[in-house]
Amino acid sequence: MKNILVATDFSHEAYCALFYATKLLASLFDASIRIMHITEEEMLNSKQESNQKLLEDCLNATVHSYHKVREFDDKALVIESFLEKQHIDLFAMVHHKHSFLEMLVREPVINDISIYAAIPMLILPEQN
Repeated sequence: MKNILVATDFSHEAYCALFYATKLLASLFDASIRIMHITEEEMLNSKQESNQKLLEDCLNATVHSYHKVREFDDKALVIESFLEKQHIDLFAMVHHKHSFLEMLVREPVINDISIYAAIPMLILPEQN
């Protein structure tokens, strides 16, 4: 394993404990972590900037890089394409709990990507 992908929109706080397993795997296999930020906006808002800084602090001793994706129709297809092009060996994503209304209007990325992806997935539980 050489490349681990974590997809995020930086809308939720990045607790270091949440990424412990991802960092551990990266250190065990001498792998790099790639952070994929999928967005429709040109700039991060203040909450996203703060969350990105928290994630940066969590990953400070780990080889990592950021990849911003703005053009997309289907997040799951964009992720699947990135997985193939960047030779990703493990895909990690945080499973956030959503309200009933959010479930009706939001794209179920984790469910969709599990259909497309041919690589192992690490679903990280949301910290409360």
